Amino acid sequence: MRLILKLIFSGFIFFSVVYAHDDYEEIEETKIEKVEKQVQNEKFVMPSIKDAIFKHLHNKLIHFPIALSVLSFFFFLISFKYPDFKKPAELMLLIAALFTIPVYFSGESQIENFEEGAKEWLAEIHEEFGIFTIISIWLWLFVSYIKGIRKFAIVFGIITLILISITGFYGGILAH
Repeated sequence: MRLILKLIFSGFIFFSVVYAHDDYEEIEETKIEKVEKQVQNEKFVMPSIKDAIFKHLHNKLIHFPIALSVLSFFFFLISFKYPDFKKPAELMLLIAALFTIPVYFSGESQIENFEEGAKEWLAEIHEEFGIFTIISIWLWLFVSYIKGIRKFAIVFGIITLILISITGFYGGILAH
């Protein structure tokens, strides 16, 4: 009986991979043909420096609090064994928290592009998780400085990383 189940399962996986791969190749060929036609029909116009810097500012700024929060979390973990890492972790977290201010306002100005569009609901979910993430980063910062509850900072770090992941997931869908 086990042998029969193994054969059925193996056959299912084999044929799933074979047929999925065939469909994927057809889809990819169609996409490639469409992109090639687009490239042939349009020329790229270099935007002005001002437009290049300030257009989609939220998408550019958001990487700072994300990277600094993740790095800060790992520094906090390392600081359990090597206490010298605690101050850099707190400093990175402070800088990450400060970056959330322009990130929030740039996101607010960019959300207007999605109003009454197909992705409006997605932008609202991203905004809500973004606000929770900002609150979480600031709470994590405060908890890491208060002596009596400092030991719970790692819990806020974990919560923040989870919220960053969820918010980033929705933001990635919006941007691409």
